Amino acid sequence: MSISKKLLSILLAAVLLCTIAVSVPSLAAPGAPSLSEASGDFDKDARADITFRIEWGEGALAADGISAVRFGGQALADGEDYTISGDTLTVKKEYLFAQTLAVQALEVVFNDAAATLCSRDIRVFFDKQVWVMTLHPWLRFHPNGSLTISNQAAYDDFAQFLSDSSNWSYVAENIDTIELLAATTNSVIMSDELIKNFCDMVKSVNATRAGLGKKKLQISFQSGGILDYAGAGAKGSYEEAYYWFERGAGEGLASAIPRMKAQGVYVDYIHLDGTISRTTGNQATATSKNPSPNCPFMSQALAVDEVIHLMQCYIDYYADVNHDVKFIYLFNFPNHGWQGGNAVVFDGLGYSDAYSDMLALDSAARAAKMPLLGFTLDAPYNYVWRNGIDLMARLRSFEAEAAARGYTTGIVFNTEPDGVKGDTSEYFYKESLKFIEAYENSGGNPDVYLSMSWYNTAPKTHLPEDKPYTLTNQAKAFIDHVKFGVPFTDLGDVGWFYEVTRSNDFLRCLMNLLKLSPSWRLYQKVGISYVARDGVTVEYFVGEKGLTASAIPDGDWKPYTEAFYIFPGYLFGLIQPKSVYVRISDGVNPPMYTVK
Repeated sequence: MSISKKLLSILLAAVLLCTIAVSVPSLAAPGAPSLSEASGDFDKDARADITFRIEWGEGALAADGISAVRFGGQALADGEDYTISGDTLTVKKEYLFAQTLAVQALEVVFNDAAATLCSRDIRVFFDKQVWVMTLHPWLRFHPNGSLTISNQAAYDDFAQFLSDSSNWSYVAENIDTIELLAATTNSVIMSDELIKNFCDMVKSVNATRAGLGKKKLQISFQSGGILDYAGAGAKGSYEEAYYWFERGAGEGLASAIPRMKAQGVYVDYIHLDGTISRTTGNQATATSKNPSPNCPFMSQALAVDEVIHLMQCYIDYYADVNHDVKFIYLFNFPNHGWQGGNAVVFDGLGYSDAYSDMLALDSAARAAKMPLLGFTLDAPYNYVWRNGIDLMARLRSFEAEAAARGYTTGIVFNTEPDGVKGDTSEYFYKESLKFIEAYENSGGNPDVYLSMSWYNTAPKTHLPEDKPYTLTNQAKAFIDHVKFGVPFTDLGDVGWFYEVTRSNDFLRCLMNLLKLSPSWRLYQKVGISYVARDGVTVEYFVGEKGLTASAIPDGDWKPYTEAFYIFPGYLFGLIQPKSVYVRISDGVNPPMYTVK
């Protein structure tokens, strides 16, 4: 081997040795105190303590205690945030639950002569989830066996949903949480039959999931608490309502939880729907309605205290079985102001300033060490840019503020179908997916995606999951995108939704007849319903039949602002039929054309 090759080999060997030396971790001195390897993970959903085995050291390097524990540079309180028992250090779940979703260092300082510092990384996380809320809430069940059913088809569909999960097996295996709306503690009455059928369904689904190695299906109840609607008013007084609630009495949510518990099915989440603004009277003031005239209005501070008390009541239901129930607070976001700005649908703050309510609840929950997981924002897509307010930006701002305080954010991805012509379920599906797409493209990154019905208007049925635009079909699309990264273009036609209607205008025709004109015209009213969103342009052209819409000159299209009238022919004489051509564009996607 030549000298140059020898020198090259020596240099390569030196570089390799240096690299190896850098990658070898420094080791504690033999006999120094240390911690066992950590699991390194704290799941806010599972919510369990993290433990370490302590090696106290030997000889002159041994320690007999720990002088300080820090997480992310912040000191933990001995006995409150962590405990030491024998050779075990436990970092409590209550402390970790309140931390932000991030990886931070747990530092333990021993009281040995060298004040040995041992550091371990802990990852606080919450996997993205997809929830589905059933249509059941709008059916009322009575304990004497009789039923008051507002929609028989919806009732039969829900009964099938509970009795046979084969029509929604994909959703059953992959959804994270199923939610029922209790409205308040007693306003939706739940029969023993309903509770049994629901519990049987949950057990069956969980048996299948266990066989697949998946986490159990979680249960959530959305409730406005006891401070609104029948929760107080139906019992005659706030005090009496509280009496019944604390004892698990009545026929609604307060009694459903103990009855489910008796069958081995536990509620994982309580979804608190706007209890603060209702209790303070802001909601009643904004809407000029007071649904609970017997419930006294409170200050924000007192209302928040009542929410904390309410949480404790739910926790107490499971005290004997060591089950953790977690809480999420819901804002009907367009009805609330944000950081001093007007609510989207009110002049002024509307129900309240959501930012102020969030801060107040955050402070109280931390002081009481309540398992407040995060917040849900219910903000239908058709409210985006209403009254000149960028609702998307507000959603992102809320998400950032909540994350900075260690909370998750869930978004209800739906829209308001009321007044839409055509198939409301189709419209609801398409707009819900467009909402997700628009929010993610704008930088939004929620922790929970909620597929929630709009009352029993849309979707109209639960089943089956392979039929377009059912509730489980929509949940399936959510799962495909959120959990498996399926692009929106593969989730079906998510094009612009619009409907063109033509109807004879009887009054105009009658007036024309009364003129005794030889040209008695048949007037028609033309309306175009479409998704009113920033950047969408709707135009129309009235002309002869059979034209190629895309060939109509640009200058012939007229902007659509409101319903208009045409006279496509005569009642007597020559018939001159005409067609209405419509063009919808957003400047990004190719224009959509239709003719009627």
